[in-house]
Amino acid sequence: KKEDGRQKFNCITTKMSDDESSKGCRLLFRSKEKVEVFDIVNKEDGSENSNAGKGVCLAKGLSSIHAVHPDGEFALIHMNGLGVIRRDLNGATQDSEDKTLFFEGSAGVQLMDFSPNGGYVVTYERWSAEDNKNVKVWDSGTGKLLCGFPLRNLKMASWPAVQFTYDDAFLFHLANSEVHIYPAVEARKENPLYSAKIKGPLASFSLPETSTPTSAPAGAYNVAVFNPESKGKPARVSMLRYPDKLDSSSALVGKSFYRAEDCSLRWAPKGDALLAVTSTSVDTSGESYYGSAALYVLAINHLQSQAIAEPVPLPNNNNTVHDAQWSPNPNKPPCFITISGKMPAISALHNGQTAQPLFLFGNAHRNTVSFAPHARFINLAGFGNLAGDMAFWDQNKKKIIPRFMPGSAQAIAESVNAACTTMSGWSPDSRSFFVATTSPRMNVDNGARLFTYAGNEITNSQPWNNENYHPDKLRAVQFIPAKFGTYPDRPQSPPPKGAIESSAAEEKPAAVSSKPAPKGRYVPPAARRAGTSNSLADRLRAEREAKSASSVGKVTAKPSVVGMSNAAKTRTPIGMAPAAAKDPNAKSKNALRKEKQRAAKAAAEAAAAEEERQKQAAAAAAPVDPEKRAKKIKKMLKQIQELKQKDPNTLNDDQKKKIESEQSLNDELSKLGL
Repeated sequence: KKEDGRQKFNCITTKMSDDESSKGCRLLFRSKEKVEVFDIVNKEDGSENSNAGKGVCLAKGLSSIHAVHPDGEFALIHMNGLGVIRRDLNGATQDSEDKTLFFEGSAGVQLMDFSPNGGYVVTYERWSAEDNKNVKVWDSGTGKLLCGFPLRNLKMASWPAVQFTYDDAFLFHLANSEVHIYPAVEARKENPLYSAKIKGPLASFSLPETSTPTSAPAGAYNVAVFNPESKGKPARVSMLRYPDKLDSSSALVGKSFYRAEDCSLRWAPKGDALLAVTSTSVDTSGESYYGSAALYVLAINHLQSQAIAEPVPLPNNNNTVHDAQWSPNPNKPPCFITISGKMPAISALHNGQTAQPLFLFGNAHRNTVSFAPHARFINLAGFGNLAGDMAFWDQNKKKIIPRFMPGSAQAIAESVNAACTTMSGWSPDSRSFFVATTSPRMNVDNGARLFTYAGNEITNSQPWNNENYHPDKLRAVQFIPAKFGTYPDRPQSPPPKGAIESSAAEEKPAAVSSKPAPKGRYVPPAARRAGTSNSLADRLRAEREAKSASSVGKVTAKPSVVGMSNAAKTRTPIGMAPAAAKDPNAKSKNALRKEKQRAAKAAAEAAAAEEERQKQAAAAAAPVDPEKRAKKIKKMLKQIQELKQKDPNTLNDDQKKKIESEQSLNDELSKLGL
């Protein structure tokens, strides 16, 4: 009975959490006119939302940037010409007209980020001689300026130049290609003193936002650094640890490689593994106009003293990486998803410890991976320069989430499209996904759209009016974050009664139309059934879809990856006789080519020596003019007399041989009789 009662209590708790999750999610809109917050009620039945069109105005006027506390407690907004103001988000139900500055003297702020725990805020302003400490650290609770650091040239790849550890205990600062480490107590001083440093040259570094017993011992902090290529030396990514392993020679794990101008460092949710995405602006192979990219994984296990640093084996031996993201849930086995290869690119789920592919999502025009906070649902999309097609997957079931028409049991087969998307993201309860078109990236049709986790667009309960942001007024959209664990990990809602998924529905031939076919156009017999076509476009589309469907499923064999032998990749076509076995002692093509070059060089040298010998023989056989010869001998004897007057210790071997030839020259001169 006790066990039954506890189970009943758990069910009640889950139901209450579901109700809370349907009310707690909020979207922040920042436009050229104001900053608003809207409550989102995810009504999957498509019913009307009573709060449609209602929102809370946090600030009126033009704003440039904003930042939201990691727990969603308050937001910091930079108002143009004024500075940074603070707006509480918990319980905000009325419009606010207050424009009291929270950060004094912050009118020039251009970038703003919270620390992982939300206790500090780092801002960037343009450097000037009057205020050379343009990277400033603020107390997020009081708005007090704590300290500042100079930064003349900002590179977005290395921002933020000041980062805090996951518990806000230490501050790491990238300065002059080195990383200086400060205790948080020192960060509250006007002129802080660092306690340790990581020597460079370094281009960027990254700190994990969490830590577990497998990643580092108590009181220690992992940090990843990127050393760019320099003077012929390869680039290198190293995973170090403060305070005991801050040198590359004592790194926990590291990987060196060439062709890496930039490197993006992405930590696993447990802080014990790292994805390094390297990129170059020019692809030397000529396969891509946008440059090349490579992917490496670095992982450690502090308790078992294990470490790996290997290139990620991509399906089909791809050498182009469009995106790679970790599953954000630390309570689930570590894994990550990659999108690689030429379009249509292939998406794959990889094991987070071995990096081996586990499941293929198929080929499609995709370049963006978005995990829901609970890592149950996944959005694979083609944004940016692609058409905006999206697919929603259930990672637990390894299936596309079925979509159904409201009030109908028939599944929707059409794909979801969100063209011209510039921003997107999941709600903290993992039940909604938004896409937005914002300026200045897109200066037409600004607005936001909301979808369920299955891809159904929520239109009836949308609480904002996109016409208010036309054509180019919307600047940013963001879900207000919440602490992990605030919302339960809910599975898919049960399908409608009698639901028939499009993939499982039995395909029946359509009824033949009784109307006669229109004259003047011949239709082949294979395409005379209704709903079929024999056009080139339809055939290419069918072939592409068949290829995509064939590449979906679990990976049963080890894929072809970088480093695999050519013999393993070779497949004999059907009907062709198998190739003869190669002699293991036979020379390779490269060895034969070098041997041929050496033989040609030796033949050329022999020909040159023979030509020189013939020239000398011809010169010896030619008659010599006695007067010219006597004149030359006298000149040489004069040079010998000059050499005799010098110190013998300063003469070289040729000069000594010339002196020894004096007697033979005198004899030859006497024979000439001149």
